[in-house]
Amino acid sequence: MLIRALAFAALLAASSTASAQPAPDGAAPPPGGGGRGAMMACKADREALCAGVEHGGGRIMQCMKDNYAKLSPGCQDAMKSMRAARQAEHQQPPPPPQ
Repeated sequence: MLIRALAFAALLAASSTASAQPAPDGAAPPPGGGGRGAMMACKADREALCAGVEHGGGRIMQCMKDNYAKLSPGCQDAMKSMRAARQAEHQQPPPPPQ
């Protein structure tokens, strides 16, 4: 779980140099984008709410969680989708040993 949080934080950090822009109406990006969809949907929010947060150690993710109520609807939807996917992944039984 920590690895996923760190990966999401890294994706959010990388979004500051990404050329993709969030949907103008704040809607979530199309499904299937995984972390990239969240990165696109949350770029403006991360820059506005967490600009002064040092990268690494899950600090950006924590900033996003701390400011969840202030996030755009598209970013909130993307974070909910990531959370649901992570929970579904943890509910699946592990593959049998080989």
